[in-house]
Amino acid sequence: NKMPTPNFDEGTRRRLILGEFQYRRPVFESYKSLCWKIGKDTIPYQEFDFWFHRFAEGKMDLSYDRSLDPKAKELSDMPIEIVDNIVDRLGSVDRLTVRNVSQGLRALIDKRITAIKRISFNIYPDTCSVSIDDAETFYKKSSRRKTSKSSSHKQHVTSIEGPKSIKNSLIHLAHYLKNPNLKLKSLSIEIRKAEEFNDDKLENLEYFFDKFPMFLQSIDH
Repeated sequence: NKMPTPNFDEGTRRRLILGEFQYRRPVFESYKSLCWKIGKDTIPYQEFDFWFHRFAEGKMDLSYDRSLDPKAKELSDMPIEIVDNIVDRLGSVDRLTVRNVSQGLRALIDKRITAIKRISFNIYPDTCSVSIDDAETFYKKSSRRKTSKSSSHKQHVTSIEGPKSIKNSLIHLAHYLKNPNLKLKSLSIEIRKAEEFNDDKLENLEYFFDKFPMFLQSIDH
């Protein structure tokens, strides 16, 4: 069964945002970090961004009444050509986060997903990877969160390290496969470097085989 999304009250959400702000990371990186901790649909990006920048301005009053402010312009209010250009520049992992900004952006990004032709999910002894056409993302378990990017003549490569990286690799895969309009030419799930798996390096495999049946049930089309 799917885990329910946590329902935090307004004051708790603001304290969670303040906690992330105190790490002094960029706003988007901070938002992704909080999504990893409490779930990606728990706090909308607009709310996170508003409070993060208030804290950056030294305004620490958690009881501030937002209804006093004029309605802010959103990314989805921009001309569609500009939004298209922004989405085109996002990597597959960043698109997962941007989907939470608004229903309009979610629809726009999900529409782009239908153009994907090839997806592969690879399990290695120390990491998992999700390959979406010419972009590949590696997920490796680590006590510290770290994201790095590189590119070659074939692929754009992102490496993500964190305590829930194996789980996040399946979330990444599910995001695409749950789209009912997706028309793939190929989907592959492979175990790589099988000769290097031993008793100390079975965590990825065990997690995958434990969670994959539930993962398949979550794809309802």
